[in-house]
Amino acid sequence: MIILSIFLFLTLLFILSNEIIRNRPMPLSGAISVGFAGLIGLEAILLNILSLFRAVTSKYIFIIHIVIICSWAVWVFFKKDKRVKKCLIIYYRIFRMLIFRRSFQLLVPLWIIIGITAWIYPPNNYDSLTYHMPRVAHWIQNQSIEYYPTPIDRQNVMGPGAEYLILFFQLLTGSDRLATLVQFFSFMLLIISTYYVIRIIKLPQKWLPYIMIIATTAPIAIMEASNTKNDLVAALITLSIIISGARFFSGNILKTQLFDFVIIGMCLGVGFLVKPTALIVALPVLIIGIVAQVKKFKTVQLFWKRSVLGFLFSLLAATAVAGPDLYRKVVYAAPRYE
Repeated sequence: MIILSIFLFLTLLFILSNEIIRNRPMPLSGAISVGFAGLIGLEAILLNILSLFRAVTSKYIFIIHIVIICSWAVWVFFKKDKRVKKCLIIYYRIFRMLIFRRSFQLLVPLWIIIGITAWIYPPNNYDSLTYHMPRVAHWIQNQSIEYYPTPIDRQNVMGPGAEYLILFFQLLTGSDRLATLVQFFSFMLLIISTYYVIRIIKLPQKWLPYIMIIATTAPIAIMEASNTKNDLVAALITLSIIISGARFFSGNILKTQLFDFVIIGMCLGVGFLVKPTALIVALPVLIIGIVAQVKKFKTVQLFWKRSVLGFLFSLLAATAVAGPDLYRKVVYAAPRYE
């Protein structure tokens, strides 16, 4: 089941990344982080629905995800969508591009050591043992992600987004063997996403190797890449928010479609679920970009049509993802907000 659960995870990430590219053309290096955010959002919606019936079990999680994957495969087959093949080719090209970069080659030994550490050693740091992992065990026991009685309020109140993916792996494998994969995979995706962010903010390409080395050798990143905390996941979601709103600060805001606003809202909702500090970092970038492009709205009518309707769709997407958890915080008078 370990191999199967990894396969399901990667397949879902591929599907969501492919759909992002299909509806909002962008390089795969940008779409993959947005797809990762979409995966957390999808899990949040599914788990909240299943929790209504206390059906958060391995059986239902497996069936639902198999149905999603098979439905997508059938749809692609009958539509004869060639983007799937192109997406796979792009994955291969990105891999080839990275392995021939000197900076990548220098970092490979470090990543191998971190990966082995993540595989061998179970979660053992303070935060993991006090609320990251215990909440997953309680969810499995209760067959629901609803709040539960506990003297450790962080198990309920702190953002549960990253733990939804841990729950996915733990339900399918029956162990916490893959719990560290969420942070480790986020660590790896940060490298690809950073490459795209450098492009959209138009930094010199010669800076890329140095930025990659600095970003991936930061002590806190190395320490967390093999545990079940959520800071690397939050960092990746921060990039997904910036990437999904790229037209706000590096393009023409008038070209923004409703789908753009939907994925921005989804990423914002996921940012709240994982760690609200992601919003603190990403929102100023989006706001500055929006203010800078206000002059492009020629008429008041165009302004209302493009922005108000778009922000409404963003709000709906964010509510669908983060609304249930925010509702629980209000209903149960959660004493703290991260």
